[in-house]
Amino acid sequence: MLKSDDPTGNTFLGIGYALDRTSLQIILSFNERDFFMLINKVKELRTSLNLTQSELGQRVGVTRQTISFIEKGIYDPSVTLAIRISEALGYQIGDVFWINNESVEK
Repeated sequence: MLKSDDPTGNTFLGIGYALDRTSLQIILSFNERDFFMLINKVKELRTSLNLTQSELGQRVGVTRQTISFIEKGIYDPSVTLAIRISEALGYQIGDVFWINNESVEK
C-alpha cells in the first residue's frame, strides 16, 4: 500500500480493489479505517427502461464499453458524465450514484 500526504492534510494510504462475481470495485483509502466506493444502479435503471448499453451510450455521448465499465464498477464516471447518465435515465444523480463508506475493523 502506498502512503503520501496531500496538501489538505489527509493521508492517502493507497488504492485497493474488491472483486466479486460480477464486478471489480476500486477502493480509495484516506485513512486506515475508511474505504470509499462509488456504487451505482445504472444497469438496473437502464434495463427497466428497455435501453441497451449502446442506446444509453449514444444518448450521453460515450461508447457501449464505457457504459458497461460503469455498470460493472470498473470505471467511475466524471461528475459531468454521471449527471448526463442520470438525466438520460430520468433520475436525480443521488438515485443513480452514491458513495458507500465502509469502516474496516482492525
